[in-house]
Amino acid sequence: MSELMNIYTEAFYDIFAKNNCEEDIYNAALSLAEALPEDDESDMVAAALNSYIELYENKKGILRVYATSVYPISDGAREKIISKIQDLTNKKIFLICDTDPELIGGLRLRVGEKAFDGSVASRFRDMKEFLNKQI
Repeated sequence: MSELMNIYTEAFYDIFAKNNCEEDIYNAALSLAEALPEDDESDMVAAALNSYIELYENKKGILRVYATSVYPISDGAREKIISKIQDLTNKKIFLICDTDPELIGGLRLRVGEKAFDGSVASRFRDMKEFLNKQI
């Protein structure tokens, strides 16, 4: 992200905060970023939206966590995941859930640049690598 983009994002955030609408803008930015088509023309808009979203989350102590499982994650499981990560990080958790049948079972979590793969598929890959080294 360019330095100029960061300056503009900070300035807009301050204006929105003074008018007590930074949360409304954040929610609108999330919705718009999700709805944008993936093409070159939308990249600049997406970058600006994501810059604001990231700034808002940092200022509000929100940690975005992506969870992927074979089946949709139940409300009870969502609450447990959020609670556990909140206990570990002392941050508010914004959990985004997705499904991927190739995981076979288990759960994959991504927090920022870190990924935690507890899926059955990753265990099979690990076992295959181990057995190939032994032979």
